Amino acid sequence: MDPNPLIIMGDFNLPDLKWPLDDVDTDKYNTLHANFLDMFVNSNLNQLVTEITRKRNSEESLLDLIMCNEENLCTKVQYYPNIGKSDHLVLLATLQIELKSNRRTCTQQVRRNFFKADFQEIMNTINTSDCTDTVNIDEAWKQFRSKSHTAIEAHVPLSTKNKKINVNKPWITKQVLEQVENKLKLWKEYKSNGCEKSYKAYRTENNKLVTLVRKLRAEFERGVVNCGPKSFYSYIRKQLSSEVSVPPSLRDEKGDITNDQKVVAELFADQFEKSFVREPAHMDIPDVQMPRVENSIESVCFTPGNVAKTLATFSDSTSMGPDTLPSIFLKKCSSVLVHELAYIMNLSLKNGTLPRDWKEAHVTPIYKKGDKFVAANYRPISLTSIVCKTMEKIIVTELRNFISKENVIINEQHGFIPKRSTVTNLLVCLDKWTRDWDNRQPTDVIYLDYEKAFDRVPIRRLIAKLEHFGIRGQLLEWISDFLTHRIFKVRVGETL
Repeated sequence: MDPNPLIIMGDFNLPDLKWPLDDVDTDKYNTLHANFLDMFVNSNLNQLVTEITRKRNSEESLLDLIMCNEENLCTKVQYYPNIGKSDHLVLLATLQIELKSNRRTCTQQVRRNFFKADFQEIMNTINTSDCTDTVNIDEAWKQFRSKSHTAIEAHVPLSTKNKKINVNKPWITKQVLEQVENKLKLWKEYKSNGCEKSYKAYRTENNKLVTLVRKLRAEFERGVVNCGPKSFYSYIRKQLSSEVSVPPSLRDEKGDITNDQKVVAELFADQFEKSFVREPAHMDIPDVQMPRVENSIESVCFTPGNVAKTLATFSDSTSMGPDTLPSIFLKKCSSVLVHELAYIMNLSLKNGTLPRDWKEAHVTPIYKKGDKFVAANYRPISLTSIVCKTMEKIIVTELRNFISKENVIINEQHGFIPKRSTVTNLLVCLDKWTRDWDNRQPTDVIYLDYEKAFDRVPIRRLIAKLEHFGIRGQLLEWISDFLTHRIFKVRVGETL
């Protein structure tokens, strides 16, 4: 699929087609209409005009079309009166495409290259003898973070290079560009002399070029697959839709479009903040309409073993949080870090508080759908401390074991349950619907989707439910602190 935006518009003069299409049976139309309909369906196009565009006396028809390969490329189709003697309405639409002055750009990247780091020297540098000297969780975390950053700065080299990037085809290499130039030379030679030998030389070079590009693209895509699901789905999204500029431009309060990174970041922050629910402190918490769990889980033990095992589950490419401690560093040096990390986690649980760093998130806006200049059409992706996420994973494992033992989760629940997913949910539904069909029983299906469901969870009610289901003591206190007094910063480019 081609990621380039495609927009086709004009007067097609096909009055027999009724938009939106409710029937694509080409046998009902003449040859012209059938051929157009066949092209439209097979090209997976969207047609955005829904109202009549031509009125002559009492005759009305929809003849002027706007088609694109992504429904969000055009927005706000408006209909205005005809100009002069024309009997066609004027259509006005907003195009949302990113214009690039050059398909090949040059960027300078300066970052630490952990793949060339001397991890043995890093481990020799880090001193863990003082890991139990403090009982203040913020102080203990600051000591760990400071030692880690000192070791990283000393033994992880900076990588600075100018990197040429082909925006749309990253598999195009210097070798390909050289062959393209050679192909053009052979073509010019053939055009100048008209010799059959020159044409054959050009065709041979062209075939070699096509073969090379196909090979390089296949190798690139295999590499994307091998990098894991994150890279795979990112690549697929780029192939299926037009690119959204980063940093994106947005409409400000006045409706004007701005690309000032600071202004855009603030617009996103204001939008994301609106999603969160703030419960009045005096509001009564409703009763939980399920039996109370008398047994309880009040603590979780963090050991060097389960910390190291959990760290190993992170990919080397996992994005780091505001503490700038990457997963590859924590994994490669886990043998000398896990004892101190286990101490910090146990201290955090014992005190029922988290280090302030762990409550901060750097948010990246990801485009969903609709008008690309509206902040509400982006969803926030939060990057938090990997050390905190490690602690979360260990706690979640213990909680799952407890609620499974106590039969808290009903059998119909498929989300966030090991070995269950949307697929198992659909299989169960299909089985039920099929049996009802066989037994001639009616089936009513209601679909619900909660907007920004996780952002809107009322925290006080959630804590009350956890206590009701047996999560109490230090663990409940820690979870309560984890969920409250959090802050986030939106990152747009290099601006927070």
